[in-house]
Amino acid sequence: HISNNYQKWACSFPSLRGNNTLIIPIPKPGTDLDFKNISQFTNNAPEEQQQALWQEVAEKLTEELAESNAPRWLNTEGTGVPYLHVRLDKKNEFYSNYPEYANSFVNQAVEKELFELTQEEKRGKEQLRQQLIKDYQVQAKNKKLQKKLKTMEETQFEDLNNEQT
Repeated sequence: HISNNYQKWACSFPSLRGNNTLIIPIPKPGTDLDFKNISQFTNNAPEEQQQALWQEVAEKLTEELAESNAPRWLNTEGTGVPYLHVRLDKKNEFYSNYPEYANSFVNQAVEKELFELTQEEKRGKEQLRQQLIKDYQVQAKNKKLQKKLKTMEETQFEDLNNEQT
């Protein structure tokens, strides 16, 4: 990947398993810069290269989010290789080791469940509302009918009284 992009300051490529995107700064000939972690890179890389790396990260993240708005995890976890790489992970592979991130993940899952329940509750309330409206309409029709019947009865009673007199 580096040899294909040597003229650039940074490049991106799929991980070996193909489930993540890796973005790396490309070392330039004649430089003796140590980019084994993000701290070294930030302290030692030329400004232009730092901007190029973060531009590549932003572009790749934008591309992935355009494909699917599912969560992405951005990190520089690099225990598997001895060079700096920014990872765009589709799964939370590393943060679950830290309680504050695990709790955040759990909280997100709980919030999602609550949202779905709220949506179901709203649908349930809407169905209940529609049923109540129908029931009240039936009752209202019944009251009108009762009133009409009562009026008819009164009219008939008056007619009977008039006939008898």
